[in-house]
Amino acid sequence: MQRAAVIGGYVSQSQERNAHATAAMGESPIELMQARSALEGSVVTLACARATADALLALRHSVDEMRAAIARSRRS
Repeated sequence: MQRAAVIGGYVSQSQERNAHATAAMGESPIELMQARSALEGSVVTLACARATADALLALRHSVDEMRAAIARSRRS
Protein backbone atom coordinates (compact mmCIF):
# COMPACT_ATOMS: atom_id res chain seq x y z
CA MET A 1 0.00 0.00 0.00
CA GLN A 2 1.38 3.38 -0.98
CA ARG A 3 1.43 6.11 1.67
CA ALA A 4 1.26 9.84 1.10
CA ALA A 5 4.35 11.71 2.30
CA VAL A 6 4.54 15.43 2.93
CA ILE A 7 7.53 16.93 1.16
CA GLY A 8 8.20 20.64 1.61
CA GLY A 9 4.53 21.39 2.17
CA TYR A 10 3.35 19.25 -0.75
CA VAL A 11 1.72 15.83 -0.52
CA SER A 12 3.38 13.22 -2.66
CA GLN A 13 2.20 9.66 -3.32
CA SER A 14 5.45 8.02 -2.36
CA GLN A 15 6.92 6.05 0.48
CA GLU A 16 10.21 7.90 0.13
CA ARG A 17 11.06 11.51 0.85
CA ASN A 18 13.04 12.71 -2.15
CA ALA A 19 15.26 15.78 -1.84
CA HIS A 20 14.54 16.71 -5.44
CA ALA A 21 10.74 16.58 -5.09
CA THR A 22 10.27 20.35 -5.01
CA ALA A 23 12.60 20.84 -7.99
CA ALA A 24 10.44 18.46 -10.02
CA MET A 25 7.47 20.74 -9.33
CA GLY A 26 9.27 23.76 -10.76
CA GLU A 27 9.76 25.76 -7.58
CA SER A 28 13.09 26.61 -6.06
CA PRO A 29 13.51 26.58 -2.28
CA ILE A 30 13.70 30.39 -2.35
CA GLU A 31 10.39 30.64 -4.24
CA LEU A 32 8.77 28.26 -1.78
CA MET A 33 10.03 30.28 1.20
CA GLN A 34 8.75 33.51 -0.38
CA ALA A 35 5.31 31.98 -0.92
CA ARG A 36 5.27 30.58 2.60
CA SER A 37 6.24 33.98 4.02
CA ALA A 38 3.42 35.70 2.14
CA LEU A 39 0.85 33.13 3.25
CA GLU A 40 1.97 33.04 6.87
CA GLY A 41 1.72 36.82 7.12
CA SER A 42 -1.88 36.67 5.94
CA VAL A 43 -2.69 33.83 8.32
CA VAL A 44 -1.27 35.80 11.26
CA THR A 45 -3.38 38.81 10.32
CA LEU A 46 -6.55 36.71 10.17
CA ALA A 47 -5.73 34.92 13.43
CA CYS A 48 -5.19 38.22 15.23
CA ALA A 49 -8.45 39.61 13.93
CA ARG A 50 -10.36 36.54 15.13
CA ALA A 51 -8.59 35.99 18.46
CA THR A 52 -10.80 35.78 21.52
CA ALA A 53 -9.85 36.67 25.08
CA ASP A 54 -9.90 32.96 26.01
CA ALA A 55 -7.63 32.08 23.09
CA LEU A 56 -5.18 34.82 24.03
CA LEU A 57 -5.16 33.63 27.64
CA ALA A 58 -4.42 30.06 26.51
CA LEU A 59 -1.66 31.33 24.22
CA ARG A 60 -0.15 33.37 27.07
CA HIS A 61 -0.23 30.27 29.30
CA SER A 62 1.57 28.22 26.61
CA VAL A 63 4.25 30.87 26.15
CA ASP A 64 4.78 31.11 29.92
CA GLU A 65 5.15 27.32 30.14
CA MET A 66 7.68 27.30 27.28
CA ARG A 67 9.71 30.08 28.91
CA ALA A 68 9.71 28.20 32.22
CA ALA A 69 10.86 25.00 30.48
CA ILE A 70 13.68 26.89 28.76
CA ALA A 71 14.75 28.44 32.07
CA ARG A 72 14.73 25.00 33.74
CA SER A 73 16.84 23.48 30.96
CA ARG A 74 19.40 26.29 31.24
CA ARG A 75 19.78 25.65 34.97
CA SER A 76 20.39 21.93 34.40
